[in-house]
Amino acid sequence: MSGNSVNIGIDPRTLKHLQSQMDLLQKNAGKSFYEALVKVAFKIKSEAQLRLTGRGHIVSSRLKNSIFVKANKPLNRLDNAQTYSDNKGKSYKSDLSTVQLKPDELAVGTNVEYAAAIEFGSRPHVIEAKNKKVLSNGKNFFGKRVNHPGWSGDSFLYWAMKNVDIEKSVGDDMANDLKFGKFLKQTNVK
Repeated sequence: MSGNSVNIGIDPRTLKHLQSQMDLLQKNAGKSFYEALVKVAFKIKSEAQLRLTGRGHIVSSRLKNSIFVKANKPLNRLDNAQTYSDNKGKSYKSDLSTVQLKPDELAVGTNVEYAAAIEFGSRPHVIEAKNKKVLSNGKNFFGKRVNHPGWSGDSFLYWAMKNVDIEKSVGDDMANDLKFGKFLKQTNVK
């Protein structure tokens, strides 16, 4: 087939259009990546809440409802309120004000004082009744002081982070942005 050849070319207008679309993709890749990370952070939050429920750590729902996604940019999501209530209607602030973030970082966590004991466990310690005469678990009364034996912990946040496939989630979200042309201009090239 030495004498037969085919030349395929692209006309200048189509090439210019393709270049402008590629420029838009490059310009918006960071935004797409950040939005994908936000989705991952909320997946981690949801998995941690499910873990707490599934492992029987829900007494007042305070810890579960306190898990919060913090960002430097407003997230404006109903499932990430600055305040929350326990199952008795008492209101708390879910802010992670002590967490310092760089511009495109996110944090998932809680400010509930007993969260670390559930996540990491606790050494043996004494528990004392402060506003009551005796301690109780709702069924039995124990007295003014109790020797707590300690506990090995039951991770919910780290567990959730390990069990959400971050690379796949981010990759899938960014691929969908490309597939459905989220950032591209819809033009007709003739």
